[in-house]
Amino acid sequence: MNYRVDPTQWIIYQVLTDRFYIGNSKENQMCAHLIDDSGHDLSKYLGGDWRGIIEKIEDGYLTDMGFNVIWISQPVENVFALRENVSSYHGYWARDFKRPNPLFGSMEDFRELIRIAHEHDMKIVIDFAPHHTSPAEVGDLGYMEDGVLLDNGRAIASYNWDPHNCFHHAGDSDEDFDTYEDGLYKKLYGLAGLNVQNDIVDRYLKEAISLWIDTGIDGIRIDGVRHLPIGWLTSFVQTFARDGRLFIFGEWYLGKHRRDPRNPQLANESGMGLLDFKFANKLKQIMLEKEDDWSGFVSMLNVTEKEYERTHELVTFIDNHDLPRFTRENSIVTDIALVVLLTSRGIPSIYYGTEQYMTGASDPANRQMMNSFNKQTPAYNIIRILSGLRKRNMAIAQGKTSILYHSPEIIVYQRAFGGHVVVVATNLGTTSVEFMSLYTQLPEGSYSNLVGEFRGEKEVNVDKFGKIEAMVLHPYDSVVLGTSDHFEYQPAISHIFPAVSKRGDKVCIYGTAFDKQQGRVKVGTVEAHILNWQDDSIEIVVPELTPGKHHVEITRIDTESAVYQHFRINTGEQVSVRFIVDEAYANDDEQIYLIGNVFELGNWEPAKAIGSFFKKVLYQYPTWYYDISVPAGIEIQYKYIKKNFSGEVVYEDGENHVWVSPTDQTGEVRVTWGCPIGGEADDRS
Repeated sequence: MNYRVDPTQWIIYQVLTDRFYIGNSKENQMCAHLIDDSGHDLSKYLGGDWRGIIEKIEDGYLTDMGFNVIWISQPVENVFALRENVSSYHGYWARDFKRPNPLFGSMEDFRELIRIAHEHDMKIVIDFAPHHTSPAEVGDLGYMEDGVLLDNGRAIASYNWDPHNCFHHAGDSDEDFDTYEDGLYKKLYGLAGLNVQNDIVDRYLKEAISLWIDTGIDGIRIDGVRHLPIGWLTSFVQTFARDGRLFIFGEWYLGKHRRDPRNPQLANESGMGLLDFKFANKLKQIMLEKEDDWSGFVSMLNVTEKEYERTHELVTFIDNHDLPRFTRENSIVTDIALVVLLTSRGIPSIYYGTEQYMTGASDPANRQMMNSFNKQTPAYNIIRILSGLRKRNMAIAQGKTSILYHSPEIIVYQRAFGGHVVVVATNLGTTSVEFMSLYTQLPEGSYSNLVGEFRGEKEVNVDKFGKIEAMVLHPYDSVVLGTSDHFEYQPAISHIFPAVSKRGDKVCIYGTAFDKQQGRVKVGTVEAHILNWQDDSIEIVVPELTPGKHHVEITRIDTESAVYQHFRINTGEQVSVRFIVDEAYANDDEQIYLIGNVFELGNWEPAKAIGSFFKKVLYQYPTWYYDISVPAGIEIQYKYIKKNFSGEVVYEDGENHVWVSPTDQTGEVRVTWGCPIGGEADDRS
């Protein structure tokens, strides 16, 4: 296959580059004020670098644990100034997105990291924070570096010197982000927020990420996507990820009691994966805080399955650099959490040091220097064993979850795909439980508990009906059983990547039992051109058909078939456009939406209208605005509508607005509500 990336196969190890391992000693005198050689001042650079990561790839520490992806800190040049004695060690205070951070290494070092990783069958994901540059203060050009933005050393703008409106200047938002609109367009945490809808900024960021893509990176994690317009994010993802050679996932922070429908909307419509905060929050509530039990975990799985079209692209985790470390007093709880993480749906990501039971509360205590590289810890070996299981048993990465039993303290679940089956059981209670008649899809036989060397039953027998004959779960035990031989007779599609595409793009269908002889593939009702057919993957060209949501069907030569439901075809290349409407007066219970003649604008269906529009920060009522991803370089017809809480719709008077979208840049189109085509306030961009 030509595709380098199938993210369902990823097992991610997240490192803060500065806190992992020191490869080169730091002798850069220009940066001496940023560095603490003692390793104790967590607000300074401590010396970790790309050479250090290379060493830990080559000595087998990461590969022996089973990881095949390393997610590293944002690699770009950061500010050299301090903020209240705090440095940019984390990589999130960019000044030049086109240059490497010299405290992490040179561009040659970075390319060497990519080369060595690929030689060891590992992939590299970089952090990318396009929302902002660095801290800035209104009216104080001398504060730090004033949020400066450089283009390979040339100044484009800074927060208080901004001739081209490259930054947002709509005031500060409090930490609770009064509204979603505030979080998009106001300054957060004192950081100079980039106006990504500005064509200069949009071009610059896309040029910059192209430079890093050209080094051979395999994925991008976008920081703070909750604070970036969905329209811009969609156009960004579709620019760089549509050929399937790059997986992009984002961080949309969700607190443990927070739900935001825009979160799954972004994942479903943009083609972007997301960090799964719901998963992390729920395990923390169950295992550490004792606020919930396994019924809450089951509910979380059911809810996410309904909300997200591609749960297999959710990146699951138990802690990271923004959260307190999972390990507290009892390392056994961490072991159980790792068992659940590595056998659940989604792409598992493990924060550096979890395998060494590192502890630490909030930032910066959760960002200490890596303290050990011991390969003998139970956590290290649980990761090693279950990473191997993920790679050889398709049930974990690609299968469905069935709950076989759960109580407040105990859960038993099954992952199954085709003939691949894994059964997982764990007990958080203080008493032992024996299962005598638990029915599974496991074939008859005797199964070794893969994590039995640490805790739990060593052997479990299954009869010809798939019934577990006897299994005892002692307190804090875990049992993991998996099939080793797989015989598939019926074809099954697990996923398509990328699942959001356009006509003429190449995509790959993954699954099992497709057969080695080429059959047929239909997208909707149209037969697709097949580029490559294998038993577990098929590469096709997206055919010419009406943009929208389509099912994909593969048919073997023996007429056995399989169907996948969630495949989106966009109208064409995507650009982000700000739609603005003036004099749109509405009742208190009404909001403004947009519909139009293309799939991206709902194909004139009010139920699929885009919005609701904003009216407070960049423009104020009765002017409304929204940033939307639309097909590039085509004539678009559209109308504004009002919808109230009851779903009643009021259409804008007059003929449709007609407008040609930009070909390769951001845009803006502004009209007056109800103004007919040719009127004095017609479309203007």
